[in-house]
Amino acid sequence: CNVDHDYADKGAIESGISYIRGLSGQPTAEANKCNRVSCSWGSGIYLCADVSITGNIVYSTYKREWVINYVIGGKDHTLQNWGVLADATQAVLDSCGNDSGVKGRLMHEKGWGVAVQGAPC
Repeated sequence: CNVDHDYADKGAIESGISYIRGLSGQPTAEANKCNRVSCSWGSGIYLCADVSITGNIVYSTYKREWVINYVIGGKDHTLQNWGVLADATQAVLDSCGNDSGVKGRLMHEKGWGVAVQGAPC
């Protein structure tokens, strides 16, 4: 719930949940991205996938320095249906909503998640 974003309007997010429940097919959370799937009245719902971690390790041995570059994570996640995302969004609304609105992020153990926050629609 403690994300560094503006609050979304709870009523707009409830409408977004209803909209998402009405969609057919299987949504895919794209690797290393959060894609907005609903937005109204300055309130966005985003489908996210795990973010890869990149960096390098530098270490020295006798008269030589080594640099190892690495990338960890990052893959697409296809959900069973849009209702799964709607349920996750409802969980954020229930857990992170207050008098100011709602903002928060919920990540599933399989590497996908939902973000709810204020957004420029």
